Amino acid sequence: MRLSTFLFISTSLLTLTACGNLQTTQIPEASPIDFSIEYRWTEGSVPPPYHYSYTITIDADGAAQIAFTPDYKGPEVPTWIETFSLSNDQLDVLYMTAVETGVMTNNLKENEDPPVGGSFQRMTITAAGNSYTVPPFLVDETLQRRLSSLETAIENSVPDAIWSDLRQRHAEYMEAYKDS
Repeated sequence: MRLSTFLFISTSLLTLTACGNLQTTQIPEASPIDFSIEYRWTEGSVPPPYHYSYTITIDADGAAQIAFTPDYKGPEVPTWIETFSLSNDQLDVLYMTAVETGVMTNNLKENEDPPVGGSFQRMTITAAGNSYTVPPFLVDETLQRRLSSLETAIENSVPDAIWSDLRQRHAEYMEAYKDS
């Protein structure tokens, strides 16, 4: 056997052996048993009664709720809580959306000079024994844009009938505020 053929075969075998020993992290297609999300959205700096905020909480068993506050928090300001549930398939889709956005890491960098006055959102994701906090304004603009797909998926997990009811109650709250 010629030396060049021997070196080629040896190098190929070494490469294949090394590749066979590589450990890759497999992302499961189903959500982990502890997968949960807490998503908080807050309107920007606007005068009452136009300010509002809500928190959507989704637990690992699919139990979920939205807590909607129709104004700046205060002793006379209500918080309306509505519950709903997600199926295992809906949890899996939400989990895969979170994975695809790339925010399930503890290496997210928050923008030190965020925009002033606009709405913002933050979330905490728990999965596979880890907790990930997603700050409202990320340095990585591409990641910030991808994050919007997860935010939309979370908001869309709330049934339309609940959103309609909350919007109606908020409109009534604003009208009553103007009349007072």
